[in-house]
Amino acid sequence: TFIGAGSASAAGCNPDGLKRPDLPAWVNVPAIDTLKTRGNVGEAPTWSGDVNITPEQVKHVCDKKLKAAFLNWSSGAYNQAILQGTKDALDALGIELVAVTNYNFDQAQLATDVRNVLPLKPDIIFYSGVDPTGDRAALQPAVDAGIGIVSFANAPGNWTTGKPSNFITLISYDTQGNGAAVAKEVAKRFPNGAKLGMIYFDANYKIVNEREEGFLNEIKKTNVEVTK
Repeated sequence: TFIGAGSASAAGCNPDGLKRPDLPAWVNVPAIDTLKTRGNVGEAPTWSGDVNITPEQVKHVCDKKLKAAFLNWSSGAYNQAILQGTKDALDALGIELVAVTNYNFDQAQLATDVRNVLPLKPDIIFYSGVDPTGDRAALQPAVDAGIGIVSFANAPGNWTTGKPSNFITLISYDTQGNGAAVAKEVAKRFPNGAKLGMIYFDANYKIVNEREEGFLNEIKKTNVEVTK
């Protein structure tokens, strides 16, 4: 965790830094209109690869000399990968990263982290949560301060782009499809059927619930039986 000591340099404005690597040939990206996954309040999704930014837009962002804070909920490999990708994008856009925190699934610590980064006057807060109700309360000081909020994976309950006015977007993945893909792989390994014990993440959060739903709906189509 650090607060202060920003990471972006004045020479960090680099449109090429936003180029995404090509996906491996074995990755089959389904048509967006076939996905069951929806946004926080039922919005239709858009693949990240369909969202592009021009060099002129990059320069426009760089000229603003923005600052950002990244509030993480864990230091695991998944979180570190997202953090590193965020750093790369921020550097390409000339946005100074002024704080990185880890509240480690502790709702009270998230609220503290929000309050701690406010004096640094970030223009953007990147965050992912673990409780849809508690997250709204924790982020309210940032909302009141007019800071733009970008959520990855999970978003506060009932938030959608523009509601509240400074909530920018939810960046996530195909949670239903993710669960279904796991079920298909299990079925491949047990074509003649099997009994499966399922250990699940007992959390009332969209990303977790949808992933589980996608798995269970798909596994029902196979010879694998989920035991209770």
